[in-house]
Amino acid sequence: MRPPPLPPPLPQERLSLIRRAFRAVGWTVVRGIGLVMLLVGLAILSTLPLLQFAVLGYLLEAARRASLPNGLRRALPGVAEASHVGIGVIVSLIFLLPVWITADRAFAASLLAPGTEIERQAIRVAAVLRWLVGIHLVIAWLKGGKLRHLLQPWASAWWLIKAIFKPSVVVERARSAVEAVRAEEFLKIWWLGVRGFVGSLLWLAPGSFCLAAGRNAPLLGVLGVVLLLVAIYRLPFLQVHFARTGRLSAFLEGREVRRLAKNAPLLRLLATIFAVALALPLYGFKIEPLPAGLWWLAALFFVGLMAPAKVFAGLAVGIADRRTEPAWRLLRFPCWLLMLPVGLIYIGVLFLTPYVGWNGALGMLLEQHAFLLPAPLGPIQ
Repeated sequence: MRPPPLPPPLPQERLSLIRRAFRAVGWTVVRGIGLVMLLVGLAILSTLPLLQFAVLGYLLEAARRASLPNGLRRALPGVAEASHVGIGVIVSLIFLLPVWITADRAFAASLLAPGTEIERQAIRVAAVLRWLVGIHLVIAWLKGGKLRHLLQPWASAWWLIKAIFKPSVVVERARSAVEAVRAEEFLKIWWLGVRGFVGSLLWLAPGSFCLAAGRNAPLLGVLGVVLLLVAIYRLPFLQVHFARTGRLSAFLEGREVRRLAKNAPLLRLLATIFAVALALPLYGFKIEPLPAGLWWLAALFFVGLMAPAKVFAGLAVGIADRRTEPAWRLLRFPCWLLMLPVGLIYIGVLFLTPYVGWNGALGMLLEQHAFLLPAPLGPIQ
C-alpha cells in the first residue's frame, strides 16, 4: 500500500507572511511586557521624595522625542531594556513557584504533623529547593539576567564552581552590573524634571494662590481663574518647547507658543483636552488616603494616564513646528473658544479639591498632575 502523498509545500510568500506575523506578535508581546515594567518602575519612583522629579523629566523627554520626525516609535526610552527585565522577572517567578509550594507544604506539615518525620522532610525539601533556586537566580541575574541565563541552571552551577576557584569572576560581574547603571542619564533626566517643575510652577503658582484666596476675596478668585486659564492654554506646548531647547527661559517664550498654536490650533486644542481629561480622574484618589504600601499602585494610574498626554503634546508640537503656514483664521478662533470650557472645568475641579480631598489647600498648588509631578502627594510625601 502506497503512503498518502505529502501536502504541497506552502509558497515562499505565504511562509514569509506567516513568519512576519509571528515576529510581529512576538515583538508586540515583548514590547508590551517592557511597557508594563516601565510604568511600574516609574510608578514606584514617583512615590519617592525628590527622586520623583525624574518621572516628570522622563515624561518631558518622551514629549521631546515624540516631537521629532518619526519620533513616535521611540517616544518612550527604555522600553527595550524594561522588556528584558520584565521577561527575566516572569521567568524568575516561574522558578520561584515550586519554592512557594514547598514552603506552603512545610508550613502545613508543621501544623498537621508537628515533630514527625513528615514535618522534618518537608522542611528539608523546602530549604534545599529554596537555596538551589535562590543561588541560581542570583547567578543568572549577575551574569546579565538574559533568558538563556535563567533557563540554564546547570550553567549557573558551573559558573559557581569556577567562581569558587577564581573569585575575580564575581568581582568582574559585579563591576559590570554597576557600570550598567547609567547614573549620568538618570541625573540628566532628574535635572530636566526639576527645571520643568520650577518653570511650570511659576506659571501655576500665582493663579493657584489667587484661586485659594478667592474663598474670602472673590475678586482675587476671578483673577486666579484668569491666570490659570492663561497657564492652561500655554503650558502643554511650553513644556514641550522647554524639553526641546533645554533652557529654563523657554517658559517665557510665549511668542513661540503662539506661533505653534497658529500652525496647529486643532492639535493644540486636543493636547489641552487630553492633558485635562486624563488628569481629572486622578483627583478621585484625593478623597481618601490610601495605605502607605499602596501608593505605588495609585501612582501607576497617574503615570499611565499622564504619559499619553505628554507624548501627544510632543507629537502636536512637532507637527506644528514643521508647518510653515498658519492655519485658517476660521479654524483658529473656534479652537481657541473651545479651550475656554476645558480650562474652566479643570479650574472648577481644582477649586473643589480642598473641600473633598484630605490633603487640604496644599493639593491645589502642588498636585496639578496635568502639568506638575505625576504623583499622588506632590514633592513631599
